[in-house]
Amino acid sequence: MVTNLRMQLLLLLLSAILVKECNAELRRARVLHRISGVKGDLTEKQACLQLSLQAPKFWAGGLFLNCELKNYINGLGDFVLYVDANQLKAKYGNTDEHGFSWLVTRRLNNDTGDCTTASDASSRSYYSDTHGIWITGPLTPKFCEDIQGRQYNYFTVKKCTFYSKQPSKINKEPIGTYQLKLDNIADRFKVQMLLEQVNGRRPRCRYNALSITYFH
Repeated sequence: MVTNLRMQLLLLLLSAILVKECNAELRRARVLHRISGVKGDLTEKQACLQLSLQAPKFWAGGLFLNCELKNYINGLGDFVLYVDANQLKAKYGNTDEHGFSWLVTRRLNNDTGDCTTASDASSRSYYSDTHGIWITGPLTPKFCEDIQGRQYNYFTVKKCTFYSKQPSKINKEPIGTYQLKLDNIADRFKVQMLLEQVNGRRPRCRYNALSITYFH
């Protein structure tokens, strides 16, 4: 009985992953996600299924659609998917690209577990700052003070400045974006690893980060 229910859930998720709803306001997102506990290479269907199993209710409910795997290296999947922006807007109101990306990361992880995900809205603006990243999360008075000068696996944070604030609270919490200047080129794969360290395996994906410039 349990096996049959699991198979039904998997089939439902696959249909949500591969079928695009024509009546939804879809926004394209680029997502890096580390898949744990899986050895070897994965096909597109296998990788997308692993991603969807992080938050099956949001895939089954049509929030996420049309998963495509661009690359998969050493457990890190590079995905393109579409998000029903109407669902996010109905619950959280208007958000900018940073708020949208932050919500996508949270939802992909079911608003709960350890966060190994970095999301980026494909429609956002890009700039030529190759050493800069934006990081979005809870707005706190000492964020820059705490992170400036810190060393991570690939980077040292040289400078931190406040960038913007979401127009309204999300889950009763003010959310802000900070601009970080790093000592090395902010390659998006390395930025994803930096983000994992900043989140520190704390639950609920407190932060999302993305490179300011465009990387393929």
